[in-house]
Amino acid sequence: MSSPFRTPLSATMIVSGAVVGLTSIAFWTYSAAVTDGLLDSDLRLVALAVGGLALELAGMAVHDRGHRRRGESPHALWGLDDRHRPDWLPRRRR
Repeated sequence: MSSPFRTPLSATMIVSGAVVGLTSIAFWTYSAAVTDGLLDSDLRLVALAVGGLALELAGMAVHDRGHRRRGESPHALWGLDDRHRPDWLPRRRR
């Protein structure tokens, strides 16, 4: 199985999503410490952290799409045939 970091698009999406998400969480906790409360801090940073997480997951989905295009089994986001897939996610119907 290939690494998601071998594909330039998925690698860029995964790394930039992680950087954006973690940086915005760091700034959010700093602003919460300055304003003495999580609810008084800037909630736009929380939205940016959620966007970073979404970008990271989208990078993994792009990687899996490449596998499906080549006829391989996807693996990055608990592919439909992955034995490690959580029970609460739907499985492929055969």
